[in-house]
Amino acid sequence: MYFYILQKDDFFTVIEADEKLFLAYEKQGYAYINKVAAKNKKSAIKLISKPLIKPKLLISLFVSIWVLSVAIFILKM
Repeated sequence: MYFYILQKDDFFTVIEADEKLFLAYEKQGYAYINKVAAKNKKSAIKLISKPLIKPKLLISLFVSIWVLSVAIFILKM
């Protein structure tokens, strides 16, 4: 089945991919986020959960480790 993921403020909701139902939610102020394929609503909700580690944090961690490795390598010379 297909589901629409909608957002209003910080609240997410999942509805079946029905155009009339979507238009009713849109009139209530919901914004379209994504259309996903899932077995049921529970599975679709899992697809909207935010990642635990943000990509920017992960990149900064790798850059910090790299800078530290270069500094240690230079000090050993």
